[in-house]
Amino acid sequence: MTYYSQVKVIPLDSLLDYQQSIVTLGSCFSDQIGRLLQDHRFDTTVNPLGILYNPHTISRHLATAITHQSLSPDGYLTVDGLTYHHDFHSTMKAESISTLESKINAAYLSLGSTLKTANLLIITLGTAVAYRHINSGHIVGNCHRVAQSQFDQILLSSRAITTRLSTVITALREYNPSLQILLTVSPVRYLKYGAILNNRSKAQLLIAAMRLEERHESVTYWPAYELFMDELRDYRWVESDLVHPNKQAVEVIWSRFVDSALDRQSQLILRDVKSINAQLSHRPFNPQSASHLAAQHKLYQRMADLRKTHPYLRWSEEERHRTDEYMDRL
Repeated sequence: MTYYSQVKVIPLDSLLDYQQSIVTLGSCFSDQIGRLLQDHRFDTTVNPLGILYNPHTISRHLATAITHQSLSPDGYLTVDGLTYHHDFHSTMKAESISTLESKINAAYLSLGSTLKTANLLIITLGTAVAYRHINSGHIVGNCHRVAQSQFDQILLSSRAITTRLSTVITALREYNPSLQILLTVSPVRYLKYGAILNNRSKAQLLIAAMRLEERHESVTYWPAYELFMDELRDYRWVESDLVHPNKQAVEVIWSRFVDSALDRQSQLILRDVKSINAQLSHRPFNPQSASHLAAQHKLYQRMADLRKTHPYLRWSEEERHRTDEYMDRL
């Protein structure tokens, strides 16, 4: 007997494989899925502009990356000796405006280049609650601890979200006709707004995602939000802050993603990579013991074999170096 409601996850029409290039963009949940793809050696670019929460900001960044528009100069501010920009997460910072501007332009250039040849763009929408700067009228991506009195809190409507994202999706497809877009809604609840506003916000995102999937053949919605809210609707699946999915929850959602989004061969390769990852993370009691050295030999042999049969796997530079160095000794 099943004691929870199961969410049916329909396999993607175009299943992913290891030879495809992936970009993730959006909220912190896109960071988690993107890192898992990277950890399992997919060619993945993870949130190159930092974490982005609202769809208005996500749309603006995508448009800027592929059209090389100039960034608003009014968005720069200095807090505690560091320079930030209202369109970016606090991880995007520098010691001066000129340095930050160069850093941002380089990130845009890199993202634009990556999107030109990418096969899949995963966009995770975090919240429809946004903040409009009162003086400029600009909807910001991050307030950066500036006084709340300088902003109006607004709820983006599903229609406005759909219109803005639809425009940029059309532009993306003209920029890269083979690009597919996978939309998800973050399962993270923004309870600082209160439960009611959080739910209204998620509703706007879900309706917009539905309309975008109906409007664009290149767009597919994947139910990360539903998996967390229905199958994992218990506080044992969240961190101590009671809102973010914990490691176990992310692993459950990841396993459902693997089953529904990857082709059969890639799933088999992923199992080998996962096994290798477990061995790489192992810390022996005695690194010089005969048993550990034998295990290391088998490990690096497996890595060398995978590199030979699947050269498109994205091993780190250190892993490639260690494997080459070890095999040269044989």
